[in-house]
Amino acid sequence: MRKTYATLALIACLATSSACTSAPAPAKPDADPNTISPTCGSEINVHGKGYDLEGRNCLWEAYQNDKKASLAITIHTIEGDPIKYLINVHHKDDIDLTIDSHDHFGAQGVRHTKCGSIMKFPGPQGRYGFTFQGCKDGPTELTIR
Repeated sequence: MRKTYATLALIACLATSSACTSAPAPAKPDADPNTISPTCGSEINVHGKGYDLEGRNCLWEAYQNDKKASLAITIHTIEGDPIKYLINVHHKDDIDLTIDSHDHFGAQGVRHTKCGSIMKFPGPQGRYGFTFQGCKDGPTELTIR
């Protein structure tokens, strides 16, 4: 009996192509509702592994061209505690930075700040980090390695 229904469904599919078309998959929401679009992705850096050069280049290029972009970077402390940074570039002089720290040996909790500029600084093995300057809430300068 099941084979009969399957055969009938296949025949109906072949007879009317519209019966076989599937609806497009729904769009996946951003992992964080505060993320602006376009997104440059998400980096999870555990003791140097997981560094995302492409994502960082994407954010830097958007910043340099005064375009919107976002990048999420999670860096783990030596003890393995995650510190999550959500960077939203609205304009070249309007950067939102959210820091969600779970560092058991440092400041914990979620902090938000607006910064006026980003500087790029070289690191080992062709990598680079960001220094956010002119930040309003908390330290006036923050660095992500």
